[in-house]
Amino acid sequence: MIGWFGWDVYARRQLHGEVARLQALGQLVTPADFNGRPKLSDSDNAATLYRQAFAIAYSPAQEAVDRDADFNYQLTDAQTATLRTIPASFAANLSLAREARRRSRCDFAEVVTSPMMKRLEPAPERRARAGQISSSTPAVAQHLEGRDGEAVESVRDILHLAAMLDQSDNALVEHLVAIGIAAMGSAEAMELSRELKIGPAPAASREQVLGLIDHLLVDALDSGFGESLKGEQAMTMDSATSFFDSLENTASTGRLMLPAIRLSAVHLSQFLSARIKEIDPESEPATMAHCVPDSTFQHSLHGLVRINDDAVAPEALPVHFRGED
Repeated sequence: MIGWFGWDVYARRQLHGEVARLQALGQLVTPADFNGRPKLSDSDNAATLYRQAFAIAYSPAQEAVDRDADFNYQLTDAQTATLRTIPASFAANLSLAREARRRSRCDFAEVVTSPMMKRLEPAPERRARAGQISSSTPAVAQHLEGRDGEAVESVRDILHLAAMLDQSDNALVEHLVAIGIAAMGSAEAMELSRELKIGPAPAASREQVLGLIDHLLVDALDSGFGESLKGEQAMTMDSATSFFDSLENTASTGRLMLPAIRLSAVHLSQFLSARIKEIDPESEPATMAHCVPDSTFQHSLHGLVRINDDAVAPEALPVHFRGED
């Protein structure tokens, strides 16, 4: 019994020492750390606009087209008719997403409480609403109407949303959602490149295509992975320091495992610190390509360069995109 108490004291000291180490590095660890972050003003915060956009939902028919339609095949007349309703009925939604592109910072600033695992609870609804903004359906509808300039801008809206969600929450699940949204945006760029018309409005202008190419080459998700691992560290520390404290005053045999749980949390945190240290953005291609399937970006860029071949010479692209072995 004396040995267990000694083990428990050692585990507590190790855990508190790890929390102090992370805080000394400037990381957010406790709920108080997260809630004490400087707040962005509404005029600078893209989340202010996205919240309004998320409040606008699809109708059941539009939801069905967005979920079930395969745009690589002939749509039914009913699907096409429903698809054409989306740009008009979601004009306010799309306008808010477009305005959000003027803002480079995003923080949904949800209050963090212990256990910090709960901070992921509101995320599913937000991700579902974000999925509607990130859907390629409006861009497809705009393309069908011959408004390729608007379709290109809608794809850029998708890519910007991915970048903003990636910086809003220190959580791995949000980073993975951002990757998925960026992949959808780049895939839609590839699809548009097959038929995209360049010229006077409503076709896409040369400048719009160049802007999309620039957007595809930006390393917008570069730091998100490391930040998400820091968030996982925080949740691990919180679980060990607060969540399992509920076992402290019980007669449960689980209480006997608390020292092991605390030491496991310390080891996991140290493992994540090593992984974070290994992440060196300078060693990666200066693009989002390492976050999403390489072939998607290659095809989207090659397609855009092919239809706008005087805009970017292939040799000016990173080797990663030249299709070279």
